[in-house]
Amino acid sequence: MEDFSGADLIADALAQMEVEHVFAIVSIHNMPILDAINRLGKTQIIDVRHEQAGTHAADGYARASGKLGVMIASTGPGTSNTVTGLYEAQYGSSRVLVITGQAETAFYGKGLAYVHEAEKQVPMLASVCRRVESPRSPSQLGAALQTVLNDMYTGRGAPGALEIPIDIQYASNQPITLTLPSNAQFVPNEKGLDRVVDALSQSRRRILLVGGGAIAAGAHAEVHAGGAVAAEALQHMAVAGKGRGAMRHGRAGLGQQAHVVAAVPGGPGVLVDEDAVRDGGDRVEQAEAVGELQRRLAVPVDHDLEFGGALR
Repeated sequence: MEDFSGADLIADALAQMEVEHVFAIVSIHNMPILDAINRLGKTQIIDVRHEQAGTHAADGYARASGKLGVMIASTGPGTSNTVTGLYEAQYGSSRVLVITGQAETAFYGKGLAYVHEAEKQVPMLASVCRRVESPRSPSQLGAALQTVLNDMYTGRGAPGALEIPIDIQYASNQPITLTLPSNAQFVPNEKGLDRVVDALSQSRRRILLVGGGAIAAGAHAEVHAGGAVAAEALQHMAVAGKGRGAMRHGRAGLGQQAHVVAAVPGGPGVLVDEDAVRDGGDRVEQAEAVGELQRRLAVPVDHDLEFGGALR
């Protein structure tokens, strides 16, 4: 395709992903990508004052929309500023993609300190991302992007990063058609679910720790319906965890005895104002993290062991 560059490939790929907003700080090492996004006109660039804030904003966008969150940064200090946001996205299983530049491939790795060259940028990003790619020729760019996205959309969501040397952004390229993996193979373990049901039926005080995957899967109706049935049958229930935003209507349909804990998306923790563990005898006055509640539960469930389903 005439006058189609590596930067145009990135802009077109974001449009294919239906990314409506990206967060960015313009620099010499990402300017071609931002120009391409503006030329295409399908994604709005939101300027931020700091890359950390932009990465957190991309995280929020991903959680609120269910789409890919994107932060476009510059190489070196600009990219190092994204690490805090990527760290949070990693722990929140949030699909945040950081796209950053790099020195020209002819100078990369030569130790010449050429215009913000950051030789250890990829290992740094790998410490907070599940997958990082850095193409070294124009022909590798499309495959590198597809590889990062495949990982981010396989099993539990995770952040990823793509480092693109500036000459590859300018170089001629061809558009690609993105395909995302199906997570249909990751289904709950029925025996594990039976154990959960048995434990709930024998307990006095119930908490449902709904993970953020409930929101990512669009399972609001299922969580709400299940909560209503549980509240009616068990007379008492609490809902907590990163997926508590799945209870969009608060207590509606759950009965007066249903104790819904902070039924809004996000937030660092939950408050429980009564006995809420399995034996009913151990009072939880404040749980600053869902992990604290998980340690107190009789049957913690995690359907994410090596991307599969597992009951711990």
